[in-house]
Amino acid sequence: MGALIVAILCTLALGCRQAEYSVITDNSTNGTFTTPSPGPAPAPGPAPGPANKVTESFTSAAAAGKVDILFVDDNSASMEIEQTNLGTRFANFASAISGLNWQVSVTTTDCSNGPWGICGDLLPLTGAAGKILTPSTANFATVFRDTIVRPETLNCVARGACPSGDEEPLRAAMKAMDKAGAANSGFFRNGAALAIVVLTDEDELSTGGAGATTAQQVVNHFNAVFGASKALRAYAVTILTGDTACLLTQQNQQGGIGAYGTFSMELARITGGISQSICSPSFANVMTQIGQDVTSVATDKVSIAHTPVAGTVKVKFVPARSISFSVNGRDVLFSAPIPVGTAIDVSYDYL
Repeated sequence: MGALIVAILCTLALGCRQAEYSVITDNSTNGTFTTPSPGPAPAPGPAPGPANKVTESFTSAAAAGKVDILFVDDNSASMEIEQTNLGTRFANFASAISGLNWQVSVTTTDCSNGPWGICGDLLPLTGAAGKILTPSTANFATVFRDTIVRPETLNCVARGACPSGDEEPLRAAMKAMDKAGAANSGFFRNGAALAIVVLTDEDELSTGGAGATTAQQVVNHFNAVFGASKALRAYAVTILTGDTACLLTQQNQQGGIGAYGTFSMELARITGGISQSICSPSFANVMTQIGQDVTSVATDKVSIAHTPVAGTVKVKFVPARSISFSVNGRDVLFSAPIPVGTAIDVSYDYL
């Protein structure tokens, strides 16, 4: 009987490639075996090109700690409780970022053509002039609460007129960037990090379907608008993936539908931020933890223009500092805040 032996090469280092095999034929008349002659060796592929070498220079503004914080507020029918929970805990957030030069603005998730479809425009503050909250704003915690709790949301089901239920926090964030020199003038400051905090009980376009703005689109858009001059970090306060109890709670609220906030969670993940449960029993902890992380983005990283070849990044401080670093994608993360005025030279290779 003829025998067919197939050897498939699949290494952990290279991954599975197209199967390679040899066929051995049994000469049944005399029991001897012959092996077909191998074909010609494949021509070698082109050698990889040399890596590009670059040095980028930054100057630390850590002592100033400038950060612009955009809250993207889900103003759909089911959000009365959550807006209040977050709004009443702004003091915890402000305490965590007290060492920073911060400013806060609010937009909503409504990008519809309806009466509340502002799509990235900053909301006028309630109880103070303008659209930008700062530490010098009188009673800033109360002003934030009264701005984040939306009058168009309250009792809108009973009124029969609610903002859009197709939440688009990621699209709204991108549109807010586009309006930096117009409707949102003064919010996106030169040299300031940008933090985006999304509050929503659903996914992008409610369920994350076709046409929903993705996390990577937001990052790409941010880079196109601001280049390497800003750091970006995002945060999601939403229904965490797999939390079925929270999902059910949100779905049972007035006007509630509810969906896992996968898109906003992914934006938090790829920018190095964190996600928190919208069903958390303590929004004080939620706001404190986000505030603490915002402090780090304003003080301890720079973003380079290209993804570096692993192991090639070198950092030089002038004057010299004994501060270690790590690399996450295009972010160079420092183990401690860099004193203001320190020059930071980052050298690396990229393909």
